[in-house]
Amino acid sequence: MKLPFIWSAVVCAAALPLGTSTAAAQSARGTGPAQTPAVLQGFNVVLVTGNTQSGPPPDDVPPAAQRALADVKDFLPFKSYRLLDTAWMLNAASARSRIRGPEGRDLEVNLTAEETPGSGTLKVSFELSEASLGPAVSGSTDVSLRWREITAEIASVQARTDALTSQVNRAKALAGRKLVPEETMRQLDAELDAQLFTLEQLKAEQRKLSGSASIITTAFAMAVGETVVVGTSRMGGDTALIALLTAVPRARK
Repeated sequence: MKLPFIWSAVVCAAALPLGTSTAAAQSARGTGPAQTPAVLQGFNVVLVTGNTQSGPPPDDVPPAAQRALADVKDFLPFKSYRLLDTAWMLNAASARSRIRGPEGRDLEVNLTAEETPGSGTLKVSFELSEASLGPAVSGSTDVSLRWREITAEIASVQARTDALTSQVNRAKALAGRKLVPEETMRQLDAELDAQLFTLEQLKAEQRKLSGSASIITTAFAMAVGETVVVGTSRMGGDTALIALLTAVPRARK
């Protein structure tokens, strides 16, 4: 089902807001990382609307998101913000979550992240799209069959991806102590990359079958403990949809 808005998706690098350059985007970061590398616990996604007209202070927007929006105020034309929804995503190589968009519509967040152990640095791929509700062509046997096949394939590849991620993380920890050959590490990394690529291809085909549209698609690097403005998408008029992402660190004992 299509959302009744004029989406103008922004495909950007590292929180590139509407029309700004990559260099500007690099400075348009939110809260900074800690001085020492932190361990990732999970991700928090915040979805807000921004309006070019003045409005009351965004008291319902989480503090980290407010600080990130304040940091990019010179790049964004908005004067007021309103919280739509937040979503928590567990630490995983690939995660998916539903989140409420404008008018209470279901949107879907697809996120993949690769962490360099001990560095606190993450390579993130982020997509916000209309939620996949099922085959777009009602009554089509071929479409319905392919939909069920893809759904099963995604579950299988996701399980394999999660298992490989755990295996890679264990191997990297051992590699630091010279207990895993470099060739083994290269093979594991290549296999994980292939699984992630297959997963994204399957998800893209599923969205095509469902008729769902991508709203924000981007890839960027961020630090554990950092909040970034991922991207914006115009809804029409004076309003735009804005996605923010926080890489939540695990509490220190």
